[in-house]
Amino acid sequence: MGFVGLMTYPLLTTIFDMIKTLQSWGETLN
Repeated sequence: MGFVGLMTYPLLTTIFDMIKTLQSWGETLN
């Protein structure tokens, strides 16, 4: 883990939130 893990984990969670937001937008538009 270490320093790289500490830097990567928040990035992954941010990307995951972005994907969920885009999916919800897609459902709203459709």
